[in-house]
Amino acid sequence: MAEHAHDNQDRSLAVAVDASRRGNLQAYARVVAICEPFLRAWLAPRCPPGIEVDEIAHRSFIVAFERLHSFAHGASFRAWLLGIARRELAAERRAAARALRQRGLLLSAQMAELAARSDAGPPAAALQALRHCLRQLDSETRVLVRQRYEEERALAAIADCQGKPLGTIKKRLYTVREWLRRCVRRSLHEEGEW
Repeated sequence: MAEHAHDNQDRSLAVAVDASRRGNLQAYARVVAICEPFLRAWLAPRCPPGIEVDEIAHRSFIVAFERLHSFAHGASFRAWLLGIARRELAAERRAAARALRQRGLLLSAQMAELAARSDAGPPAAALQALRHCLRQLDSETRVLVRQRYEEERALAAIADCQGKPLGTIKKRLYTVREWLRRCVRRSLHEEGEW
């Protein structure tokens, strides 16, 4: 019975794709309705933190619609759509990596500027504020910060050690860095140092 339903869905998809190629927009809405659960299920485990499944799926359907004329009649539409989604996800990952590198370069420049302001290193007030903020972290987060910044462990090694996905570790470190930056600024501002 399940096989019969799958065959009906495949036939329904083929009919909707053919009608879509002839310009029928309602037919393409049917294509999306049939393929969206499958595409989202495929994308979900492959999207790292910060990349939205909905966004990649949406862009994939738009690209597929724009390129319907190049779809080979009789080929697997799902496989063709997956190829598009794979390219869209790869492009988004490259863009995210580029943005991360740029933020890292910006952070390096900011740190160099701060170091240039004082030959003796960071001001004592900033170090004291950072220590104060670090003490406010929960023990699990302090371990993560220590592993990455004191022990200088690779992200993959930390992920393996903690039994968590690499993306989770990256996201947590990013969140902690942002929180620490705000905490230090708030502390310095309260003390009139900033």
